[in-house]
Amino acid sequence: MSGLIVFGAIVFVVYWSIKNFKAGGVVKSVVLEKKQYLPYHAKKYFFSQSEQQFFNILNSHIDAHRYTIFPKVRLGDFIDVDHQDRGNRTWWNKIRAKHIDYLIWDLVENKIVLAIELDGNSHNSEKMQQRDKFVNELYIKVGVKLERVNVGTSFEEESIRLMEML
Repeated sequence: MSGLIVFGAIVFVVYWSIKNFKAGGVVKSVVLEKKQYLPYHAKKYFFSQSEQQFFNILNSHIDAHRYTIFPKVRLGDFIDVDHQDRGNRTWWNKIRAKHIDYLIWDLVENKIVLAIELDGNSHNSEKMQQRDKFVNELYIKVGVKLERVNVGTSFEEESIRLMEML
C-alpha cells in the first residue's frame, strides 16, 4: 500500500512538473490581474466651439517660422512658486488646476511672448471675476503679457491685432 502511495506521489510530481515548467526549466508564473475600474473616457472635443474657431484663425495669422501656439496650458507648467514659499501648498493650489487658453512661444527667443484668454459668458460671474483679477495680477507678477479676447468679437480682427503685438 505504501508503494502505491509513493507511486501516486511520483506521478503527481511528474504531472505537476510537466504542467508548470517550460522547456528551459523556468517556472511559468500566471498572474491573474484584476482590471482596476477607471471612471474616465476621452472627450469628444478638445476645444469648445469658440476655442476651436479662434485657434484656427489665430493659427492662420501666426508666423510659424517664428512662433508656435500652445493651447490649454496649466499655469503650473510655466509658473512656479517662489522658493521661500514652496512649503506653503496654498500658493501652489491657487495655480495648479488653472490653465490659459493659448500661449504664444517665440521660437527664436525661446520664451513665452503672449498669453491669450478667451472670455465667454462664464467670465461674467462674481466667482470668475475674482479668478480673473487674481490671474491678471499673476501675469503682471511673472512678466508675461496677457490679452483677453471676448467671445462674440471678430476673431479675425483680434487675431490680426494680437499678431501685430508680437
